[in-house]
Amino acid sequence: MKKIIFGLLMIFAVVMLMAGCQSKVQIQAPAQNAAEDTAIVDDSKTTETAGETKQVAVKDFKYNPLVVVVNVGDTIEWVNNEQSVPHTVTFDDNSYDEKLPVGATATRVFNEKGTFAYYCALHPSMQAQVIVN
Repeated sequence: MKKIIFGLLMIFAVVMLMAGCQSKVQIQAPAQNAAEDTAIVDDSKTTETAGETKQVAVKDFKYNPLVVVVNVGDTIEWVNNEQSVPHTVTFDDNSYDEKLPVGATATRVFNEKGTFAYYCALHPSMQAQVIVN
């Protein structure tokens, strides 16, 4: 009986360990229509309207523009326009960290008001900011 209980406890521990190691990165598939483009969010911090998409170009070891002002619900798309240099989009608060290989794009929807500073983890002198109204 002790072996069975011990075995069940071991299985439970392994399952809990595996559940704790799950990635926090969420990948969203493109929406098929406007009805499918709705996310579940905390209503106290967001609006329910679909937002705009603004683009930040990554070129010559700079984010352009350096400061982007968006509204809650808007999306920013970073595009690496370098010829041979990868970058990242890494937020100071660790809420977002995306690799940006040459020619790649990364996107984030901003569902909360605030000021978000970010940088390139590979080139820390590259710094920029998102302001969400």
